[in-house]
Order: sequence, then structure tokens, then C-alpha cells
Amino acid sequence: MSPAQMRKTSRHSTSALATAATSARAPRRCRKCPNKPLKSTCGCSKRRNVVLNTESGLASGLSLSLSTSSAVSTTTPLNAASTTEDIHASSAVEGLVSLQGGGNSWDVLQGFPANVQEHLGIHQEPAEPHHSLPPPNTIAINHDIVIDPALLVDEQRPVSVPEVTGIEHEDEDYDRDYNDVGKKIGKRLTLTEKAARYGLVNGIMRGNTVYRVVRQNDKRRPILDASSATTRYNREIPLIISRAERMALETDAYVLILAQQATGSSASIHFASERLRREAFGESAALVNKFQSLMTQLVTAKRSTMLALTQNLEASERARAQVEEQLVERESVVAFTEAELAASRRANQALLLELEALRSSAAGGSQQSD
Repeated sequence: MSPAQMRKTSRHSTSALATAATSARAPRRCRKCPNKPLKSTCGCSKRRNVVLNTESGLASGLSLSLSTSSAVSTTTPLNAASTTEDIHASSAVEGLVSLQGGGNSWDVLQGFPANVQEHLGIHQEPAEPHHSLPPPNTIAINHDIVIDPALLVDEQRPVSVPEVTGIEHEDEDYDRDYNDVGKKIGKRLTLTEKAARYGLVNGIMRGNTVYRVVRQNDKRRPILDASSATTRYNREIPLIISRAERMALETDAYVLILAQQATGSSASIHFASERLRREAFGESAALVNKFQSLMTQLVTAKRSTMLALTQNLEASERARAQVEEQLVERESVVAFTEAELAASRRANQALLLELEALRSSAAGGSQQSD
């Protein structure tokens, strides 16, 4: 089966397994013969079996003849008048015997094709049906038999061409767009393209200078769920440490890894390479202890800060509620005061009108008295 057919079969393996789990296996049909008959009844299977039987008989006959050629040359020579029965009964030619058992016999000479018998010098004449006894067959055996090397090579079988369908073009597209494991083949990016697409890793220094490292993939979003973040942290840290150890052993490098999850409750994870532990164990332990103390302070400060902020937020909420209540009361007082002020203004206007009326009446009375 070609790689294209194997990939084509792998694409349907899931559906095939599901079908086999729920139902019995369907009978296999031949895809080369027209109308797709059963494998047990198709013509190509029968022809293949005949070819295989012929080739196996040819190979066995040649091996027997090669193994007995030396025996034939050293034993009693056979004359040209010997029959096939004499040859079968003779012990000199062990490869040309008649196998009998259970009432059935099989002549080894029948397994040889005509060209092989002619090359070996075996001439077998057919028996005449009108005679009661068949005439003896004349066999000329050359004691110095030379086997043609071409006979030892398997004959090339004719290549059967399958029917033309539309699947071939699908396989070509699949081979062009996918690799051996079925993944989509994409364009390999250069370092400049990766830097433009993914950016650089921040926080890396080589001494006092910035060390530029290009990201290999996009930055992932933070995991908001604390449980999922802890699971991911515990799964990735062993892989990073294993790769760092391998790199340290291969390059004989000093490697120190320190890690602490901000939302985790466990201690920090640290790794020191073998050479660093061997040459500076105390200093490495001091660095690890200092890092652990720093992480404890940060986690504690973070938790205390969060608690203080929470308490301040609750106090602010309570103060805000009180201020809102006071504001409502003051707004009611202001509304009442504004209503009283409006009433007093109306009363003052009425008094002014009465005063004007009195003044006008007083002026009219003085004129009449004059």
C-alpha cells in the first residue's frame, strides 16, 4: 500500500472503528474488478493464486534440481531410453520423485513450465490415447546442467491499473498540503518574521545589556481560574527543569532556576545544575533561601494588601451610604426652606400691595380736605 493510500485510509479509521464496534464486519469486495465482486469470487484473486502457486512450484523445483545436480553426476548415469517412471523410481535423482500419500500422487515435473523443462533437457512426449500402454518418454539429461540466472529471478507481474476515479486528485492535494502525521504544512517563518509577528521576550539581560530572544509562538492569555493555573504550572515546570538539566549536562553550564506561583500556597521550586551544586553549593543555597524569603514577603504583602484594600473598600461603602442618607435629609430641608421662602415672598408682595393702596387712599383724602 502506498503512503497516499495509507493516509487516505487513516482519515477514515475513526469511522471504520466505530462501525466495527457496533456491527459485524462486512464482506470484503474487490476494488479492481468491475461491479466490485466479493474477494472470494473475483477473478484477480484467482489469477494471483495461480501465479503464486506457479512461482512457488518453480522455486521449489529449481532448488531441488540444484541440490541434486551433483548427485546425478556422481551416481549411475541414466540412458536416453529411460522413462519417467524409471526416473521417479530411481534414487539417483532425488528431486524428481513422485510424492504419494493418502491415495494421491503429485508429479514434480508437472510443476515445471515448458521453457524450464526444455532448458533442463527434459522432453516429455504425450501418451497416445489409443494405446493401452503409453510409449516410453525419451529424456535427455545433461550432467553438467547450467542454470540460467534469469530463471532464478521472479518474473515481473503485470501491474493492474485501478479504475479512474476522483480520489487520486484528492490524494495529490492531501500530499501537497499535509505532512506524514496529517498536520497542516505552513510556511516556515524566519527570525525576522517571528520577531515582527510574536515579538521579543521581556526581562532577559546578558550582564548589563539587553539580551534579545524572539518568541516562538504567540503570547497566551492569563488563566483566570486559580485551580486551572495551578494545574498548568505543575505540568509545565517539570518539563522546563528537565530540559534545563539536559542543556546543562550537554554544555557544562551553570544553571539556576527559581519559580514561585503568585496564587499558589506551596513553597518555591528551585533547580541548580550539577556543576553549580558541586562548586558553589553554599552560595546557591543562600540564593535559594533569599529568593524564598522574598517570595514569602511578596505573597504575605500581597495578601495583607488585598485584605487592607478589602477592608478599606467596605469602610468606604459604609461611609458612602451614610453620606447619601445625609444628602437626602439635607435635600429635604432645603426643599422645605425653599417652600417657606416662596411663601414669605408672596406674603411680602401682598403687604406691599396693601401699603400702596393705603398710600393712594390717604393722598385722595388730603386733596378733598383742601
